[in-house]
Amino acid sequence: MIYLASASPRRQELLARHDVTFKVVPNLLENEPTFTSGPTLKEQIVACAELKAVVSAKEKDNWVLSADTVVAYQDHILGKPETVDDAVAMLTMLSGKTHTVYTGLCLYNPLTQDTLRHLDAAHVTFNELSEKDIRDYISEKQPYDKAGGYGIQELPSHFVSELDGDIETVIGLSVKSVLKLLRDYAIV
Repeated sequence: MIYLASASPRRQELLARHDVTFKVVPNLLENEPTFTSGPTLKEQIVACAELKAVVSAKEKDNWVLSADTVVAYQDHILGKPETVDDAVAMLTMLSGKTHTVYTGLCLYNPLTQDTLRHLDAAHVTFNELSEKDIRDYISEKQPYDKAGGYGIQELPSHFVSELDGDIETVIGLSVKSVLKLLRDYAIV
């Protein structure tokens, strides 16, 4: 059994779908860092996942898993939208273009202080979207807890024209990567 330091129902669903035994614990990181675009973005994402795992591992007796997902387009880092206007602006920016979704993950053992880190990337291309498409999606799905203002698993089929990479990376946790780390280090 591992501990999952995330309240994300999507990450919990992905782990359960792959029959990973886990217990949810609170992510105790109070203030997440602000990411900056550029050559260190990938390191920033994985470092944030590690920080979440380490901070959330207090008084735990087994591996703690945490993750962080970032949507990047050109020099823009798209976090979670706070308002309808934020979500509209994000999806309008991504309309007709390819962006990258990064998910960094960390497995941390508080007993041994062993740390396993990994980064996955997927490229998502959106079709040209009308303002009506965007506003209808936002009003129906309320995507305020999702980086980039969308959840790929809930998008209408005509939004995405191409996905290059693992859809689980875009959802927020590549369980294949988690399982590989667990197997490679004989944790399971």
